[in-house]
Amino acid sequence: MAYLPKQAGLTLANPEMSALTSTRAPRFRLPFKSSHHALAVGLMLALAMGAVMAALTWNELSQTAQRDRQQLAFLASAMDSHAAQVFDASAMVLDSLTARLVKGPDDMARLEELQADFLRGLPFLQGLSAVDPDGLVLASTHAADRGAFLDLQHLPFPLNQDDQMVIRPWASGRNLVESIRQTAAPSKVGFIPVVRRVQLSPSRFLLLVAQVNPEVLAGYQQQLLDMAPPGTRVMLALDNGSLLSQSGEDARYRGHSLRMHPLFRDGLPNAYQGDYGPMQASGNLSLGSWQRSRDQPLVSVVERPYASTAQRVLDSLRQPLAFMLAALAVVALLTRGAWRNATAQKISHTEHEQERPGCGTDSPIDANSLKVSRQQLQDQLAFTNLLLETVPLPICTTDLDGHYLTVNHSWEQFMGLQREHVLGLRGNEFMPPETAQAFDKHNDNFDARICYEVQLRQPDNSVRSVEITKVRRLSHLNQPLGLLIAMKDTSDLHAKQEPAIASSHSNNRDFITRISHELSHPLQSILGFSELGMERADTKDGFQVMFGAIHESGRNILEFLRELLEVSKTEGAIDAFQFEHHDIRALIGETAAGLAPQLARKHLTLDLQLGATELVAKVDPRRFTQAMHFVLSSAVQFSPQGQAIHVAASAPGQGSIHISVRDQGPVRDQGRDISQAEIQAVLQAFAPPEQTGDDKPPADLGLAVCHKVITAHGGHIDMTDAAEGGVIFHITLPQSGYSVPAPQTAH
Repeated sequence: MAYLPKQAGLTLANPEMSALTSTRAPRFRLPFKSSHHALAVGLMLALAMGAVMAALTWNELSQTAQRDRQQLAFLASAMDSHAAQVFDASAMVLDSLTARLVKGPDDMARLEELQADFLRGLPFLQGLSAVDPDGLVLASTHAADRGAFLDLQHLPFPLNQDDQMVIRPWASGRNLVESIRQTAAPSKVGFIPVVRRVQLSPSRFLLLVAQVNPEVLAGYQQQLLDMAPPGTRVMLALDNGSLLSQSGEDARYRGHSLRMHPLFRDGLPNAYQGDYGPMQASGNLSLGSWQRSRDQPLVSVVERPYASTAQRVLDSLRQPLAFMLAALAVVALLTRGAWRNATAQKISHTEHEQERPGCGTDSPIDANSLKVSRQQLQDQLAFTNLLLETVPLPICTTDLDGHYLTVNHSWEQFMGLQREHVLGLRGNEFMPPETAQAFDKHNDNFDARICYEVQLRQPDNSVRSVEITKVRRLSHLNQPLGLLIAMKDTSDLHAKQEPAIASSHSNNRDFITRISHELSHPLQSILGFSELGMERADTKDGFQVMFGAIHESGRNILEFLRELLEVSKTEGAIDAFQFEHHDIRALIGETAAGLAPQLARKHLTLDLQLGATELVAKVDPRRFTQAMHFVLSSAVQFSPQGQAIHVAASAPGQGSIHISVRDQGPVRDQGRDISQAEIQAVLQAFAPPEQTGDDKPPADLGLAVCHKVITAHGGHIDMTDAAEGGVIFHITLPQSGYSVPAPQTAH
């Protein structure tokens, strides 16, 4: 379609259009066979755009719901870890009291002193008691319980259990006596009974009861809620549905049963974790995630209303949906104009056929009918031109040689050019070379339609992100006529998304830093206490082994916190890297030297094959050394004692460096190779254990940090099975063209 000048006269630059206005043209072809066809095409376009809107909304809703499930799974895992620590510590207290009772079954005064010591040192315990089979409280940290008789039939724990610890439902009251006398509805004051039966002789046994304070669990749940969006609920329950603690909106009283909850209605699944929703739970449509404790009958459940997820999706798609609705309005206007034009042409054609004389086909066309047809064509072209001028998107058309035929008003404003200086010229004749190259990109390598994004420099010297859509224009004989080009400025959309992504990364780092800070100080105290216990404990009593297990677990938790902090530092922080040219052979050697103590403990040898040729790459030396440390530490961890770890580095191809680290682990089953899903799970932070395969050890966070660091360097990390056993890590880095100068010797 040729450019229509703003003057009153209409000029048709296309020869095909000029032929239509000639008196020698006996007939013309209608754009549609009938008005019904025009209306049908318009409706099909509207339905197609509606389907695109629905698909876009559904895709965004699904992705947002998946992200919410992942966040809920993380909160459920944190709640499960905290609850497991509380009840495992309670079990250790009961074990210590059991050992004391076995040594002195009648020394209740010494037992009460030991109970008081534990109560002062463990804030999550509300009380400790010893009860005989008749219900007599022999020893207790509550004065009101000592010497009292309890009706054991009303206590929430049975008498026919073995010597294992039993967690019972929440009980009201501040002590055991109040819990027996309470007859009204459960109050807000109560405790979680933890019971262990102690067999003193074949005919004599006692019950040790620990009262766990549920407010400690609720306080940690509230800390998790402070990091979560409004409306989130955190619950801790027994595997039979009995609620122990809950924080968040619509909080129920403790002791309430969750048997009607969809998670407990048909029994818990056999898995240790999972998610659900959107489904009707807790009175509204919710998304949820749960995790079951591996050692205790506990289930941590975290829920969030699905309405909040849908509202965030609508807020994020507000502008795209508004644009699609505007496009629907334009399609409606075009359909109405095409339908009216087809109807008018049909009426004109009918009148012309009725007024023709009954002679042969060579008779001249009626002048009035030709005039009406020409006027209708002029009106249609004027309407199309007016429509293009009012469209807010910059639009232009070109011919087969790249000459600009039309531009609209939005194109003039966006490019800062007047159409009088553009029409009839190629892009490289009035645009800067880089802008013209961006416009002409992909002109010859697409079929019907293509969409791509480029960076364009504006007349004010600002750089904008622009999405360019090109459509091939075809004639009625399906011959190419040129291109229709539309542009969309996406800079504001990227600018709005970047703060949200940066805020998400900042929130994650703040959350992890806060948790690490809160846990590091008590862990240091635990490590010091356990070291003191190992030095002073007697090996015969078994306390030295117990303190050693506590010390080893504390060190593992500190290592996990360190790796967790490294993950948060590398997340979204690529701009913080300091890249320099280094010979990576020297960096690998420094890392290997730092692992000498670990290698010596397992009697391992390190075989370095780094070659004699420089392997120079542009790396951050601290981050690269950290990544190599994690890979080598993983190889040391899974290598049997007395074996060798092979490290090789070379430049097999032009422009790349290959590093391989091979350990001597077990041989996998025949025909059972590492899948891509297992590789991604090993290199991914917080991957579920079942994703790494049945015969594969759980992935640590160190390899996830390594994956992020190598990716930030423009490289790639992968792993394969070794034929003789173990795995081989492959690290590929881009090679630099520089050489590292040798250090000068001081004279």
